[in-house]
Amino acid sequence: MKAKRKEKIRIKPKEINFYLKYSYDPEAVARKQQRIKMILPLAALLLVVLLIFGTFTLLAISKNKKAEKNEQFILEPTNISQYQEAVAKEEELTAKKEELSALTKKQEEMGKKPTLENSKILLAITDAAGASKIENCSYSVETGKIKIEVDAAKASAVAQIVKKIEASGAFKAVKYQGYQGNDGSYKATIEGIYIMEGER
Repeated sequence: MKAKRKEKIRIKPKEINFYLKYSYDPEAVARKQQRIKMILPLAALLLVVLLIFGTFTLLAISKNKKAEKNEQFILEPTNISQYQEAVAKEEELTAKKEELSALTKKQEEMGKKPTLENSKILLAITDAAGASKIENCSYSVETGKIKIEVDAAKASAVAQIVKKIEASGAFKAVKYQGYQGNDGSYKATIEGIYIMEGER
């Protein structure tokens, strides 16, 4: 028998890329990685800034749209008419409140002033008139003004009444415009302002 022939195994030599081997620079790789590490935070910060800017931009757009809607609502003729009507009612209500407040204040002030029936006014006038007749007497609680119509037997009695009213100290600005009549009947109108007891 013939001996089997041994086959030779040929191993193909592995190719070596000398360019890659000798072009590899560890320092350059390290620098590149360092740059990446520096860029990442900056990129993240830029992203945050962009998000914030975008949020504010959207808010501004939304606000402008609302303002436009409000302006359109305000400029509608129907809404303008309703607004003017509401303003007019508010002004009318305010005026009524002020009027009520003024009336209330006036009533309070008037409540502090004496009336002709419950004060010493009538007594002072009666005492000053003496024998003369008081035909009419009116008194304004609001202004304190008093008006007396007297009928005296003598012309000189009218002047005496005026002097006595002034001397009582209860009145100021006492005056009269003369008298009318004769033969024992002299009529005159005397005016003055009552002075509150706390103001004397």
